[in-house]
Amino acid sequence: MRSSLLVLFYLCIVLSSYAQETLLSKEALAQKKVYTSFAEASKNPQDVYVLRLSYQNYGFISSEIANFSNLQILDLSFNKLKKLPAEIKMLKNLQYVYLDRNLFEEFPRELVALTNLKELHLNYCHLKHLPPSVGNLKQLQELSLYGNEIQDLPSQIGSLVHLKYLDLTHNSISKLPEEIWTLYNLERLYLSGNSLSGTMERISELEQLQELRINNNWLVDYEALCQALAKISTFKRLSLGTNNLMVIPETLANINTLEELYLSGNPKLDFAQVFQVLGQLPQLEELNLSLSQINTLPSEISYLKGLKKLNLGVNQLQTLPAQMSSMTTLERIDLTSNQFSEEMKGKAQEILPQALIIF
Repeated sequence: MRSSLLVLFYLCIVLSSYAQETLLSKEALAQKKVYTSFAEASKNPQDVYVLRLSYQNYGFISSEIANFSNLQILDLSFNKLKKLPAEIKMLKNLQYVYLDRNLFEEFPRELVALTNLKELHLNYCHLKHLPPSVGNLKQLQELSLYGNEIQDLPSQIGSLVHLKYLDLTHNSISKLPEEIWTLYNLERLYLSGNSLSGTMERISELEQLQELRINNNWLVDYEALCQALAKISTFKRLSLGTNNLMVIPETLANINTLEELYLSGNPKLDFAQVFQVLGQLPQLEELNLSLSQINTLPSEISYLKGLKKLNLGVNQLQTLPAQMSSMTTLERIDLTSNQFSEEMKGKAQEILPQALIIF
C-alpha cells in the first residue's frame, strides 16, 4: 500500500512538472500557427496554441473549446458574448486572454480557475464589479479593465503580487483599496477618468512604478501625490491632463527621475509658473501641452534646457518666443492646428533650426 502511494506521489510530481514545461513564452507562441476559425482548429485540437476569434459576431462559444488542451492565447474580443462556457476552466495552460468589447456585464467567474493566466483584458465589457475570487489569479502580470462601470475594487486585488500593468481608465472608482499599495511589482498604473480624491500618499510604496496616468480626476491632492511620487526612484512618466489645474504642484519639481509629462487639456494653467517648476527637472525630455488654449508662450519656456519633444498641437499660437533658440536639445515640436502664417513658420524654423517642426 505504501509503495503504491509513493508511486502515485511521484507520478503527480512528474505530471505537474510536465504541465509547467508546456507553458510557452510569448516569443515561442509567436512562432505557433494562429487559428482564426473554430472549425479549422477543431480538426487538430492538440495543435492549437493560439486561437483568435475576434470580430466574428459570436454570441456563445461551444463547450468543445475544452478540446484545445494546449491553448495558451485566446482572443474573443469584439463579439457579443454574455458568458463563457464552464468548460473553459479546463484550459489550464491559458496564459493570455483577450475579451474586449463583449456584453458580459458580470466578470466571467470561469476565469478565476485559470491559475496560469498572465494577461487578462476585459475592456468595454459593461462590468460593474470585480469578484473577490479575482485574487486567485496570482500569476497575473497584466490586467486591463478600461471603459467599464466598476465602482470599487475588492481587497483581494492585493493578492495579484506579480501584477506589472493595471489599467482602470474610465470607470467609476472613487476610492482605491489600501491593498492596492501592496502590489510591489506594479510598473504602470492607469487611473484616468475616475472620481478619485485624497492624497494617495501610499503610492510611494509602489517601488517599481514607472508610469502613472491620472487624467480627469479633479479631486486628487496633486501636491501630496507628487511628493509621494518623488520617493520612487524608478518613476518616469506622469499624465495630469484635463484636471482643471491652475498651477502645477511645486512638489513636482522633486520628481528628479521624471522624463515625460502630459498636461494637455488644462487651459487655466499659469504657463510661466509651469515652466519655472519644470525647469528644475534634470531628466525631462518630453512635454505635452496640447489642447490648452495657449495663444502666447512665456519666455520661461527656455528654462527647459534638456527637452527633446514638445507637443503644442491644437492651441492658438501664432509665433514662438525668440528665447527658444537656447533649447538646442529640442528634436521635435508639434504645432499642428495652431495659427502660424507662412512667414511665422519660417521664423519658427530659424529659431529652432535643429528641430523637426510639424505644422
